[in-house]
Amino acid sequence: FKKNIKNKLKIFKKANKKKHQKMKEIFFDYINNFLNFSEEEQDYYWEFCEIKRFKKNEIITTEGAIENYMYYNVNGLFRMFFEHEGEEITTLFLHENQFVSVFDSFLTGNISKYNLQAITNTDVVAIKRELIYLLYELYPKAEKVGRLSAEFYYLELSKHLYNSLILNATDRYNDFVKNNHELAKVLPIKCISSYLGIHPNSLSRIRAKLKPKN
Repeated sequence: FKKNIKNKLKIFKKANKKKHQKMKEIFFDYINNFLNFSEEEQDYYWEFCEIKRFKKNEIITTEGAIENYMYYNVNGLFRMFFEHEGEEITTLFLHENQFVSVFDSFLTGNISKYNLQAITNTDVVAIKRELIYLLYELYPKAEKVGRLSAEFYYLELSKHLYNSLILNATDRYNDFVKNNHELAKVLPIKCISSYLGIHPNSLSRIRAKLKPKN
């Protein structure tokens, strides 16, 4: 019996090691778009990274907490939202092959105004805040990775704010589908409506009108 358990644990450990190696390759393939880490450097910095898996609907960072991690999203989908008068207001969706964090809290060290949630099961490479800043000191070029991630975050929020103020409900939905075609197929309507600022019933009517007729 014990031998059987040990064999199962050995198989699990081997599979887990293979998965971690694959995640390492994906992570440094992305990083090496900006930096050129040697194999030795990759092995060194990988020791400081953590592999985490978040379950669907799991809250990773809560409103009022301080964001201490930057996550490289290997697969899955996240959203940022805050609560107002009992309603969840979605402000941003974060896709795979991107860095994910509550960036304003991460950059300033102030408490977060947002919640970060996994919408699907997700696998990430997690890096602590202090390690990233040490990396910046050793490799000034590494700041480019952080800067591009922060720029993406603020550009997306800026575009979202502009669309919310200028576009009508139908145009907001059309723009969302145009830029997030696959996402629009899988997200619950409540999640999309909270992002677009459209009541779920109104959004259902908009989708029905836009649906191709046979």
